[in-house]
Amino acid sequence: MLSLAKVSVSLEAATLETKIPELKASFDALRDLRSSTLKDESGRRIAANEQHLAQFYVLQLLDKGVTPEELQSVLRQAVADNRTESDQMVVNSIIIELANACEQAHHWTVEYVKRRQTLDELIRRSISNAPASITLAEALQSRSQSLVEKKNRQIQEALNAESQRLSEDRTLVEDELKNQDKAVARLRQQIRSLESGGQPTNSPAQSDAPHQASLEEYQRDLPKIRSLLQPFITPGYMQPKSADEFAYAINKTPMSHSALTRSGALAAEPQGLITLFFIGGSKSATQNNDRPLGGFPRMNAITELSNSEDISARVSEAQLLLQIHGQRLVDNGLLAP
Repeated sequence: MLSLAKVSVSLEAATLETKIPELKASFDALRDLRSSTLKDESGRRIAANEQHLAQFYVLQLLDKGVTPEELQSVLRQAVADNRTESDQMVVNSIIIELANACEQAHHWTVEYVKRRQTLDELIRRSISNAPASITLAEALQSRSQSLVEKKNRQIQEALNAESQRLSEDRTLVEDELKNQDKAVARLRQQIRSLESGGQPTNSPAQSDAPHQASLEEYQRDLPKIRSLLQPFITPGYMQPKSADEFAYAINKTPMSHSALTRSGALAAEPQGLITLFFIGGSKSATQNNDRPLGGFPRMNAITELSNSEDISARVSEAQLLLQIHGQRLVDNGLLAP
C-alpha cells in the first residue's frame, strides 16, 4: 500500500509540474499588462475618468492569488518528503496536498486570464477619454493617499476610544497581570469539575488568535503538522459539534476548522486546551472517534493535562499549529472549512 501511495504522489507531482507553466504564463501576462498600463497612455486615459479609475483600483485590490513560485515550492517539498517518508498516513497527506495544489493551479490560471480580459475591456472602454496629465500610477497613489488619510482619522478615533476604555479598566488589567497563577488554578478547578461529573462549557470565550504563519513557516512545520495533527487532518466520519459532543457525517473528511473554532478548542485559554485534548485524544467506545492519534496524546483522563508536562506541551503545540496554520490547512485540503 505504501508503494502504491508513493506512486500516486509521483503522478500528482507530474500533473502539478505540467500545470505550473500554464499558471506562470497567465500570471505573467496579467502582471505585464497591469505594469505597462500604470505608466503608458492607455493608463492615462483610465486615470482621466473617475469611474474607470475606480474600476482599476478595485482590480488592484482583488486577492493576489497563488503564484507559480509558491506551487513550485510545494512541489519541491512534496517530492523531497516522498523520497524519505515511510509513514502511510503522511504519504496520504502529501497526495492530498498535491491534489489541492493542482486544483489551485487550474483555478488561478483561469482567474488570471479572466482578470486580464477585464483589464483589456477597461482599456478599450477608456480609449475615447482624453489622457490625464498624470500617469495611472500617480492617480492611484493620490487616491490611495486620500483613503489612507480617511482611514487614519478613523483609526485615531478608535484609538482614542480604546485608550479611554483601557484607562477605565487599568486597575483590573494590572490585577490580572500580577495574578497569572489564577489561570492555573482555574484550569485545575475545571479539571476537578469535569472529574466530578461536570461538562466542558459549550460557549467558551474566544481569545485573540496568534498571527497567521507564512508559507515558509508552514513548510518548516509540516513534519510536526503531519504528526501532531493526525487526529484532525486525517479524513474521518466524526466532527466536533460542541465542546463535549460529536456529530457524524456520511462521508469521510478532515476535521472542520470552523467546527473546531466553534467548539472553543482553539481558544488560547485553559478551557481551550481541555476541549482540544478531549476532541483529539478521546478514544472511548461511545464516541467512535475513528481518527488516528499520531503524535497527539491519548486522553485517558482530563487530569493528565495538568499532571503531565509532556502531554500539556504536545496539546499546546497542536493548538498553536492549528491557530497559526489553520487557514492554510483549509486551503491545502488538510482541514475541512
